[in-house]
Amino acid sequence: MKVFPQWLIALSASVAFLSGCGWVDEDLSDCGKELDIDCEVKMQTNMQTELSTVLSQIEDQFVKAQLQEWLGDILTENANDVDLSFYDTEGANSRLAHMDVNMGGSQAVYTLTIPARDYLHTCVANVAENDQVALVDAETFHGGRLRQFSEREVEEGLMPTKNILQADSVHSHNTCVYAGRKWIRMQAGESQNIDVKLYPVSSASALVLDYAQAGPIGQVRVIAEGFANAFNVADSIFYFTDPMPVKATFLQAEEGTEDSFVAVHFPSKDGASWHWTVDVPLSDGSVTRSVLTVNEVLAAGQLKVLKAKIYDNGVVATDDPMVGVSVTLQWNEAEEHDIEL
Repeated sequence: MKVFPQWLIALSASVAFLSGCGWVDEDLSDCGKELDIDCEVKMQTNMQTELSTVLSQIEDQFVKAQLQEWLGDILTENANDVDLSFYDTEGANSRLAHMDVNMGGSQAVYTLTIPARDYLHTCVANVAENDQVALVDAETFHGGRLRQFSEREVEEGLMPTKNILQADSVHSHNTCVYAGRKWIRMQAGESQNIDVKLYPVSSASALVLDYAQAGPIGQVRVIAEGFANAFNVADSIFYFTDPMPVKATFLQAEEGTEDSFVAVHFPSKDGASWHWTVDVPLSDGSVTRSVLTVNEVLAAGQLKVLKAKIYDNGVVATDDPMVGVSVTLQWNEAEEHDIEL
């Protein structure tokens, strides 16, 4: 059963157009019209199907349960924080008002009292608590982007101020980010209800490694690469201008011979591959690097799970026909070898 909380949003005096509208329309009879904005999160994901299909064996039960719990808290129809922006429909489409509100669920109705006119409206969710993604350049409708920031940019103060987690590198996003937009046409003298659907702009990948045939190895490192670094809210366009490797999160299963590495990030590019880079330290001090290249698109809201095995020489291989593998032995010594898989 869904709960539909409703709040009267009281804005500060700095948001002038909600507290007075003579400068918007000389006809003051159009001032103070009520607008209900019904925000609803719509998660379209293959998570359950992917986990059940790829991790269908008895030996997969422990890692499957762990991934289900970890991803279930992220790839879900739930939003905590919501960022609402209202823009002029003419000229530079400048932002007329902006507010941050709480949702705490999959749907909420926000009641505003605003001048009756047309607005370009955007809405993003789960950004305030995301330690890698921020909404930037949102002063104009077409400028607003959800952008991923590296640790260097965070340390240099280039990321907008927020509560963040310091990381050694770009790491898995800790929330699934949602976005939506709407052209609002308000009629003079009428109160209106507007429905805004929020759709995911995040995706996820998980690499399940079976080490039953591996010898003594150190801590495996997995990096996921080939994903967008920004998303334009007004145009729903992903940018790949500055792609960043994403450090996957290690999940150790309670039992069995499988562990997993999981990452939440922006989607991959249409028509292009993406990949995992797996570094396996061996007991002799060398490192074997395997690059698993996935030749299928990973869309927003979707999950890709891949099972692979680690062998005694540190090589990681998979039976998935959509995944290519290249291997570098003694990678830390820059000695490359062609390995038949």
